[in-house]
This record gives sequence, structure tokens and C-alpha cells, in this order.
Amino acid sequence: GTELAAVDHCDDKDGAHSNLRRNSAAFVAHLSQPLLETMLWRKASEPPTAQLTHFLPHHQIDDLTIHDDHVAVKVSRVPAAILPHAQTDSDASSHTPALQTRRFKYVVGADGAQSQVRKLCGIPLKGQRAIESFISIHFECAALWREMNSRGAMLYFIFNPQVIACMVAHDVERGSWVAQVPFFP
Repeated sequence: GTELAAVDHCDDKDGAHSNLRRNSAAFVAHLSQPLLETMLWRKASEPPTAQLTHFLPHHQIDDLTIHDDHVAVKVSRVPAAILPHAQTDSDASSHTPALQTRRFKYVVGADGAQSQVRKLCGIPLKGQRAIESFISIHFECAALWREMNSRGAMLYFIFNPQVIACMVAHDVERGSWVAQVPFFP
């Protein structure tokens, strides 16, 4: 389609790139969620993290009870059909009980804005429930980069009568993309 505008956030004409390099030890990295999850799971399984924590991939918290000296957590396996493809370890094998109660000293809920852990602890959500709603469609298409005439952007905004979307180029050489499409529940 027709390019209406382009902004290069790394050309340093406005000094933003230099400011970032001056004030941050890390440069901007853009990773797809499946790639980032794979990296985080791998790191979490290495010492010393693996000895100090207990992760239950492929499980969800169904209930929890806070006691003086521990937290009792009821967990169940997540059906394989709804697992993200990044989490493919064997912890969800058929020998794991479908529902089990586990004891932990602490439970960390890193499960997003709709946190089940937060809800079960009775902690109310602060702020708006949802500002916007998007469906993220991860796909691979190496030819798409060529079709875009190698314009070298990370974000492509699509506006037409049939669809509004933001295309995110995660890895153009491998053809890894995500289309973020708004929906209105």
C-alpha cells in the first residue's frame, strides 16, 4: 500500500538515541513473546534460581489459602491445546495429578492484568479494567519482508475499511511477525 508517513526513532536527529545510550546500560531489544518466554524458562531452570524456586509450568492456580507460615495452593494442569508453543517441557505429562494442593512459603503472581493470584488474594484492580482490547496473531512469513520493499521498520500501521491493525516485525529474516488487531467486546 501507500506509505503515508515514516518515523525513524534511531536516527538521533532529536537526540533520543544518544540520550538512551547515555542513560541506560542496555539498548532497546524487541522480542516476540514466545521467544522471550523460552529465554525466561531456560534461565529460570539454571542455578541458582532452580534451587531457590519451584516453577509449575503448564499449571494454573485454582485456589489459594494464606496461613501464618505458608500458602496452600490448589493447582491444575492446563490443557495442552491452550498452551503457548514456547512452553514445551515435560512437566505437564500425564503422570501429574489433574488437581493437587501444594504448600509454599511465598506465591508470586506474575500472571498479568487479569491476575488470578491477585483475585484470589482479594486485592482489587486499580485503574481501568481494560483501556483497549487486542488480539495478537503471531505468524511466520519470510516473503512479507520482501513485499514491504524492505522498508526497515519495526511497526507498520494498517488502515483500510476492512481492518485496522499494527504489524510488528519481530524477526524479519526469519519472517516472525505479530498482527495486533483491535476488537470491541
